Amino acid sequence: MTRYYTSLLLLASIAGSQAQVTVDWVQPLNGLAIALDQQNNVFTVNYDSNLGGDITLTKRASNGSLIWNTAYDQTSTTRTDRATWVATDQQGNAIVTGTITSGFSNPVNANSLVMKFDPDGGLLWRVVYEADFDGSSTRKCVVDKANNIYVLGLGMGPNGMVTKVKKLEPDGDTVWDWYDAQGIGAPINIKFTPDSQLVISARGITGNINGYARIDRDGNTLWSLPAVNSFTVGDAAGDAFGNTYCVHGTPASGGGSVIKKLSPTGSLIWEYTYPITAYRVEAGSDGAPVVSGLSNRANDPCQLAQINAADANTAGTLSNLCRVTGVPLAQVGSVPAPAAGQISQLSGGNPSLSPEEADTLTVGLVFEPTFLPGLSVTVDYFKIEINKSVSSPTTSQVLDGCYTAALNPGFNPGNCHSGRGVTRSFPAATVKARNSSVITAHIVCRPVSCGPVRQQP
Repeated sequence: MTRYYTSLLLLASIAGSQAQVTVDWVQPLNGLAIALDQQNNVFTVNYDSNLGGDITLTKRASNGSLIWNTAYDQTSTTRTDRATWVATDQQGNAIVTGTITSGFSNPVNANSLVMKFDPDGGLLWRVVYEADFDGSSTRKCVVDKANNIYVLGLGMGPNGMVTKVKKLEPDGDTVWDWYDAQGIGAPINIKFTPDSQLVISARGITGNINGYARIDRDGNTLWSLPAVNSFTVGDAAGDAFGNTYCVHGTPASGGGSVIKKLSPTGSLIWEYTYPITAYRVEAGSDGAPVVSGLSNRANDPCQLAQINAADANTAGTLSNLCRVTGVPLAQVGSVPAPAAGQISQLSGGNPSLSPEEADTLTVGLVFEPTFLPGLSVTVDYFKIEINKSVSSPTTSQVLDGCYTAALNPGFNPGNCHSGRGVTRSFPAATVKARNSSVITAHIVCRPVSCGPVRQQP
C-alpha cells in the first residue's frame, strides 16, 4: 500500500509583480518526488511498500499526457525498494535514488540504491551500495552538467553512521565518497551553488539541532557548521561569490527564524532574526537570499462574511479589492480563515531599493580656559533628519497596508502589489483548465526584506 499522495500541478508562468499563477494541468497521482527534463517532460517516482515491492517511474509529456510507466522487478520477498528522489540529466535520462529496507511492520534500512533509466524507460544500470545490510540510506540526488550524480544519504564512515555524499560517473562507477566528520546531523538537503560547489543541510536525529556543510566537487570539505540550535528544520543555499545563506529557527518555539550569511571559509558575515517560520532558502539572481515559510496570521482580511458578493464589483470596497487580488467571485463570502493560524510567506531582497538619505548637522565646542588649568568643557549638538528610510515590514504590516482603509484609502489594488507584494492563489485539487479558479485558498505574503537589504517605504 502506497503511503504518499501527490497532486501534480504544472504552473505555467509568473510574470511581473501583479501576475497570478496559472495552472496548465493537474494529474492526481501517487508519488513522492518530481523532476523535469530539457523538454519539460515530467517524471514522478513512487514505490509499493509491501514486502517485495518495487519502485515505479512515470514519465508524462509537458501537456500532462502519460508517456510511460516503468518499474524494476526486484525479486526479494523480504525486502522493499523504497524510492527517495528522481532527477534528470542533460540527455533526458532519469536517475532514481532509493533505500532498500528489510521487514514490514518495523522496516530497517539495508542498503542504498541508485538506478538510471533512459528516455524510453529502459534501465541503463542499477547500483546497490555498500556492503550488504550496511544500514545505509539515501535522501536525494543532484546531477551536474557533465551528468555526474551526487547522492546524499546516510552511510557508515570512519566515525560511524553519518551524512554521506557519493559521486557517481554517468556509467554508475563511484568517483568518491564524502563523510561528515564534524557531526552536522542526518541529511536533509543538498544543492549546487553558482560557483560549482555543493551545500548540505542536516538535522540531528534527536534534539533541536541543525548542521550545515559546504564541499567541492572533488569531495573536499570547505567548511562545516555543526550544533546550530534550531526549533525547526533548516536549509542552505550559495551565491556566485562563494558565500552561503543558512536558515534555521530560534532555539525556542515561536521565536522566528534566523538567516545567516557565511563567507567562503564558513565564517559569519551577518545574521538576522525574522518573524517567520522559514524552511527553505535560495539565492536570488541579485545574490540576495529569498526564504519561504509560514507566518502567524489568524485572520484573513477576505475571509468569510468580511466581504460579500454584492460589493465584489464595486470599486473602492474591500470586497472588490479581495476579488481583484485573487479571490474568485464564486468564493466571495466563503474564503476560509488561515489554516492553523498561519499563511505562506516569501521574503527576499528588494532590487528596487534606493539608498537611505539623511541630512546631518553636527556642531562641537571645546572650552579649556587658561585661567583654570586642567578644566575642559565639551558641548556637542547634532541634528539628523532621515529621508527615504528603509525598514523591514512584518507580515501583518504588508497585509494591513493592502486591506485596511486606514493604510489604503479607497482600497486601491495598486497598493497591494507594487512594493507590497500580496498574492493570492487557489490551488487545484482536480484537473482544471488553464486560467481557471478553484477553491482552496491561501495567501502568499512577500515582505521584501532580508539581512542588510531592506524595503524602501
